[in-house]
Amino acid sequence: DHTRAVVHLAADGVRAGNVRRGYVLRRLVRRLVRHGRRIGVKGTFVAQMVRAAVELCPEESFPTLRQRESAVIEELEREEKRFLATLERGEKRLADVLSATSAGGVVRGEEAFELYDTFGFPLELTQEAAGEIGLTVDETGFEKCMEEQRTRARAAHESVDLTRDGSEELKAVLDAAGDTEFVGYDCLETRGAVVTAVIVARDGDVGEEKLGAAEEGELARVVLDRTPFYAEGGGQVGDRGELVVADGGACECECEVIDVKKEAGVTMHIVNVRRGIVRVGMKLNARVDSELRRRTRAHHTATHLLQAALREELESHDETAVSSSSSKIAQAGSRVDAQRLRFDFTAPDAPSAKQLARVEARINRWIAEARDTRAQSMALQDAISQGAVAMFGEKYDAHDVRVISVLPAVGANGGGDADKVVSMELCGGTHVSNTAEIGAFKVVAESGIAAGVRRVEAVCGSAVLEWAAARDEIVSELSARLKVPVEDLQERVLALVEDGRAATKELEKVRMELMVAKSDALLDELVEDVGDTGARVAVGELEGGSCDGDALKAVATRWVQKLGEMSVVVLAARDADGGSKVVLVGAAGSAAVKHKKIHVGKIVGAAAKLCGGGGGGRPNVAQAGGRDASKLQAALESAAQSIKENLSDG
Repeated sequence: DHTRAVVHLAADGVRAGNVRRGYVLRRLVRRLVRHGRRIGVKGTFVAQMVRAAVELCPEESFPTLRQRESAVIEELEREEKRFLATLERGEKRLADVLSATSAGGVVRGEEAFELYDTFGFPLELTQEAAGEIGLTVDETGFEKCMEEQRTRARAAHESVDLTRDGSEELKAVLDAAGDTEFVGYDCLETRGAVVTAVIVARDGDVGEEKLGAAEEGELARVVLDRTPFYAEGGGQVGDRGELVVADGGACECECEVIDVKKEAGVTMHIVNVRRGIVRVGMKLNARVDSELRRRTRAHHTATHLLQAALREELESHDETAVSSSSSKIAQAGSRVDAQRLRFDFTAPDAPSAKQLARVEARINRWIAEARDTRAQSMALQDAISQGAVAMFGEKYDAHDVRVISVLPAVGANGGGDADKVVSMELCGGTHVSNTAEIGAFKVVAESGIAAGVRRVEAVCGSAVLEWAAARDEIVSELSARLKVPVEDLQERVLALVEDGRAATKELEKVRMELMVAKSDALLDELVEDVGDTGARVAVGELEGGSCDGDALKAVATRWVQKLGEMSVVVLAARDADGGSKVVLVGAAGSAAVKHKKIHVGKIVGAAAKLCGGGGGGRPNVAQAGGRDASKLQAALESAAQSIKENLSDG
């Protein structure tokens, strides 16, 4: 479970750290590693666990996992190795601390802090280990040590909180850096960009920061006076690429740009310093990964086309949705990257498969028509009055917004929508100059994510080929395994499904017959006469059975038919795999119900409560269940006693 959790976090782009989601990832990875060592696993093993977790996830439900598998493994292995580097010594120190604490005692806060500060043990990990042997940890003392450490750190070195309000010193640095000019709409490389700020986070996290320079191996945030890198925003991920020292530079410098974000209002290039040193005042050549940008902008423009096509398809018969402002189809979120696009939208109903097929066909037609796109700047009110779509809740500059339009097809003769602008949206992202650059569009998933909110996932261009190749591989493998041509595969699979259903029914029938046969042999052992009343009772456990209530009811009813109308039967069965679950059923003859007021629903319900469960039913037939099989024998004895008392009453 821990592996699956960290795999999905890392696949979503979360990096291990000490704050927010990064801290959740780090804590889970470290718990995973520690528990692995406790059961005898030596060395690194997280990569193997990740591959197994990815393999178990259906590609149709989690299509991005396999595409990002190598990146996920790289991130989690890095965190695993970082933790293993200090874990062995830390585990020895933890064992010493726990053994020195008296039974039922409290681990001192100072010792818990030492484990955190020196060995990288989060407080929760120490608490978990202590709890396993009945100890607790002094959290107040731990927090006191943490605050003292923060005070020492502030006094010992230049450190800042990465917000303009957090430090006058950082505020001055960021103010001095000034605004970053974005030139990435027109080019993917800028030469001689000046470094105006460098911020290095301790252990890769926002919090305590040092300023001015970053050395090889460090993770840093770099601010430039101008950049071709798009900062994450409007649903589009930040660009990736590299920063290298400009021609003629006095020293070596090479940085991998792994993300670009707006932080504290400043464009931050998040970089791994691969070689040399990067410092304020240096001139660098900034290069965007052109292939990733090409694929990302294709997905972004396709997202605009998707919104337009959804509106046309889902509102084509809705006379109340006559404009973008009154549309019932409204964007509720999006994410665009090089691999795929995700578009969330409000809708009263889920689109049908036929509607999605028409949406897909419409978008591919717009792509094939090679429509030009146009980016314009204008006042917000002018854009809205011209029909531009704005995302609800988004903040826009009233005097200057960027509008992306998908224009009429060249040479359109007035047929269909070829001579119309099919999309017009407020957007600051990057886009193709012509829809032909998108290549192709394919919807790969549609689902509901909240009440009245749907999600469509799709791929474009090269990603369509990758998606198709992956599915072609699956189809080819199935065809080979089933030994049928691809064109006959669907018919063969459907036949196998039907065969499986028929076999399951037949197996159930045989199992039921076997249970009945075994139960008939048991009946003679369990049946008892209740005095000279003529009443008969049978209460017991059907060993070797299963927790199938219907099967038990069938046996109980059969026994009542054999024993007569003045009879009561209560049967129980446990989990076949030795678990703690139990099922109890009861059946009673009509005379027992009418003349002796037997109510098996109440009887089995009371027995189930003794097993930590509940249930009941009608006077003549009922079912209940419990979670503690160890109490089953006592529960059956109680049920038998209750039945005999009722049957014995005049």
